[in-house]
Amino acid sequence: MPMVAAVLHPVLCLSLLLLCHPAEAAQARSLASARLGSSASAIPEWRVKAALAPAQTLETLVASGADKAGFRGANVTVENVTRDVGVGTTAAQDKHQCPLVKLTRLLNLHPGYASWGGQQGGWLSVPDSLTLGSWSQNFFAQSWQGVTISDANGRVALRIEETSDEELARKYQWREGAPPMSYANLSSLQGRWETAMYRTGFATENAAEDPSHARVLQMPGPSDSWKTFVLFDCAGSLLFVAYLQASVNGFPGASNVYDRNGDLVVHTLADAKIARHLFVDPLGYLLATAEAPRLNDSIPYKDMPKDPARGGMLSYQLKIEEGGYANSSRLLETEYLWVLTAVAQLRAIEDGRTVWSPILPWAYWLPAPPPAP
Repeated sequence: MPMVAAVLHPVLCLSLLLLCHPAEAAQARSLASARLGSSASAIPEWRVKAALAPAQTLETLVASGADKAGFRGANVTVENVTRDVGVGTTAAQDKHQCPLVKLTRLLNLHPGYASWGGQQGGWLSVPDSLTLGSWSQNFFAQSWQGVTISDANGRVALRIEETSDEELARKYQWREGAPPMSYANLSSLQGRWETAMYRTGFATENAAEDPSHARVLQMPGPSDSWKTFVLFDCAGSLLFVAYLQASVNGFPGASNVYDRNGDLVVHTLADAKIARHLFVDPLGYLLATAEAPRLNDSIPYKDMPKDPARGGMLSYQLKIEEGGYANSSRLLETEYLWVLTAVAQLRAIEDGRTVWSPILPWAYWLPAPPPAP
């Protein structure tokens, strides 16, 4: 079944994109933790049945899909979901001390070449390839994993740093709110996504007690390891917090984004096979689609060339949906398109660092040897 072009209206809340891979109809995957981690285990009977069932058709998914109020039968409604109360500009941004990064809705996220001292990349408009924003990492810095984001004129606008929940609570009095699976819309959507997309290979092993018998197991799947990042303006004011799942075993990791009040604003659905990420809001509306190297290329993630000269990073193309409809997320407004772009870029950077890591920070920041007696 050919992939549907990622130009579908968010009114379908991603249902149009939940297509199975027919050639892999004998494969299955499930996720477990609240942040979608899992580990290898015996395949439950319902999962085997789902894998052996005929692939869901586009018409079937649409018929059981969603309207603008979210998935039918969901307990979360527009009235009892807080909408983007914590999404807004900071005092420094309002006073033009920190510039806003203005972007278009179709971008190429292009990594530059890594050097011994750092790496940078650009956010290029499509099709004219104008650099509307850029990012950089300084390998001389002790917190070299941090990312600096600049506007089209090269002015520092935003920063991203790895942190912890404890540090967020201490420094910003910030606490994570309800996780994605506590939203009925997202829970329903995630379940459909897993059934439709996570059709990975089966593994067999001989039973130790009786070598003539074999057991069928799920292959190792998405990681249960997550990193926490804080996104703040150039003056240090908190804007968003992002949780990124590690990408392992050929599985691209997922991401969750919370606003400065601790409310969920973005959840991503990571394709089980290819480097494609779908960004949705708590109501299940499609916000954006990112895929490497271009939308609808459908190249397996494990087969993507990850060039160490470019920090092991993939180039992504990002398409952000139009907003303006009832209950649309503020992240679809021009002033906030940078949020989805920054998270997609951070995803690419983190995945790249599993392939290539700079030597300088480890050498430069080695602890000094103890003084001689």
